Amino acid sequence: MGYVNQETMKITFPSDPEYYAEIRAHGSIGESEEMAVMLDKRREAGDRQSYATYTMMTRNIVRWNLTDEHDKPLPVTDDAILHLRIPDFNAILNAINQRDMPPARSDEEKNSSAAASTAA
Repeated sequence: MGYVNQETMKITFPSDPEYYAEIRAHGSIGESEEMAVMLDKRREAGDRQSYATYTMMTRNIVRWNLTDEHDKPLPVTDDAILHLRIPDFNAILNAINQRDMPPARSDEEKNSSAAASTAA
């Protein structure tokens, strides 16, 4: 498996465990920069920040097993994101945010870092 790949993480929907979304397992700096630029443009145009969140989510969801009222696969779009149940929306958003956070440092790492900066 290469450095750039389509590895995913499966998020089971809290409202109904039959449904899930798969998100990309890794974010990138380029995506973060692109989202910041898009958010600035939308703010300038008077759009709400939440629309940038929907777009960020659609870019990170690789697939899901949601269907429409005729049991046809529902495409991952901003509009479809707007129709997610709140707990399911939050589960996806939280998974993306946690994925992109740096790992928590242990107390030992924090103490050695503080000691190193004091010694300098």
